[in-house]
Amino acid sequence: MKNQFSGLKKWNIFSNCSAHNKNPDFEFSDLEIRYFHKTGEDQVSWIHRQGMDRMRIYAIKKIIDSKILSEKQYLLAVNELGKKCTVFGRGCLKHGKNEIGKYYLELAEAYKTL
Repeated sequence: MKNQFSGLKKWNIFSNCSAHNKNPDFEFSDLEIRYFHKTGEDQVSWIHRQGMDRMRIYAIKKIIDSKILSEKQYLLAVNELGKKCTVFGRGCLKHGKNEIGKYYLELAEAYKTL
């Protein structure tokens, strides 16, 4: 049986940023943080693996269209949307979903010209 903690990473962090903190009101505390990297059937990304990329693209498109972003945020969001649409569209074409792939590739191009 595979060890369920094989993806475990352990870090020790301090509650303060600097070891040279002169303020006596702060004390260091040694905290242990565990990070588990495990994929499996019980995770949302596994359950909805077919739709997660579409949901992400939809969410980015929705926030871009809302016009509430600053100019910098807008440019970053458009860039990210272009990347995600391109990767998803190419994946669709690769797996024979030509209509869907073409739609997402065209969506990426449409937002690049805005």
